[in-house]
Order: sequence, then C-alpha cells, then structure tokens
Amino acid sequence: MKTAGEILKAARKEKGWTVIELSGRTKIQERFIRALENSNLAKLPAMPFVNGFLRTISVELDLKPEGMAAVFRRDFGEDDGSKIISNVLEKKDKGFRWAPSTSIAIGIIAMILVFGSYLIIQLKGLLGVPTLEIFQPQDQAVVSLEIAIEGRTDPGASVSINGQKIKKNRNGTFSQIVNLSEGVQTITISATGQNGKTTTIDRTVQVKK
Repeated sequence: MKTAGEILKAARKEKGWTVIELSGRTKIQERFIRALENSNLAKLPAMPFVNGFLRTISVELDLKPEGMAAVFRRDFGEDDGSKIISNVLEKKDKGFRWAPSTSIAIGIIAMILVFGSYLIIQLKGLLGVPTLEIFQPQDQAVVSLEIAIEGRTDPGASVSINGQKIKKNRNGTFSQIVNLSEGVQTITISATGQNGKTTTIDRTVQVKK
C-alpha cells in the first residue's frame, strides 16, 4: 500500500518533472517536497503546513487533494504540538505494552503446559511400557567372571536381572555386580512399570577367567 509521498513522487516522475521543477511551480521549498515524498517526518513542518503542501502539490500534479489528504491521514497523525507522527508506529508501540492481563494470560498458559506435561507422563506410566537402556555390558562382549551391569529405566519401574530384583537410584539408573560362570552366558535384564508391563533386554557375553 503506497504512502501519500510515494504517490506524489510517482505522479511527479510521470510528468517528467524534477523536484526543482515542482518546487518552482508550487513555490514550496525543495527540502519539504523531498521530505514529503520520502515520508521523512523529522524534516516536515507542523501538520497545518503539510496539509497546505499536499493540496498545492496535488493540484499541480492533477491529483485529487481530498484523496491525497485522506491517504496521508491514514498513515500519519499529529501530537499535541501539531508535530507529525506515524500512526503505524503508534499502533506497534501499543501492541508491545505490558499489562497485568498479559502476565495473567502467560501464567495461565504456563500452568496449562505444566499440567499437560504431568498428564502425559502419568498416561505414559499407566499405558506404555517402561524404557530400558543397558550401558554395559555390550552384546557379544568378552567379560570376566564378575561384571557390573549398568543401565537406566523409568524412575517408577522396578528392575530385575536374571529374575532377581535389584535396587536402583531415584532417577532410574542402576548398577549391579553379577557373578557368572565361564563360557557363553545370556543375561536377561527386565524393567517392569507400575502398570505391570515389562521391557526386557538380553545380553549374550563370552565369560573368561
């Protein structure tokens, strides 16, 4: 959407006039014409003068003065001292003002997100199988007769190794020393959730003295 200044500039160029020529025809200083065309508010005088410039230039460029004034008012207004200000900037500034209602809305959204996350975790615990990761030993590893089995599961799940329940930390990690017989052995690690569902991982290792 073009500004009033852009419309004036386009109409001037269509006639093939320079800013100097338009200034000579309208008796309006070049600096004001340039400021008006470029929407340089800092270099424009008070609104009453600008309204006069708009009317004079519009007539000279065969544009409707009332229409150009309406376009200018759409984008620009004036403060208490008749200084020209941008209506667009004013609207943006108002949009960024912090209000108590904003804090309340953010607080409500945060509570909904926290509660939603809690429900998802609870539903996962009730409906899904527990997660289970085994850090060591690796499958097909060569190990000694005594090895440490380490891993992680959900905090609410219980862990067993070869059918024997073991202790774990509150965060779900566990480490258990297990004695094995020489030869190929299979270690079965299971995690059972509060809903009774189980995740099982087998590790086959070669045990040597």
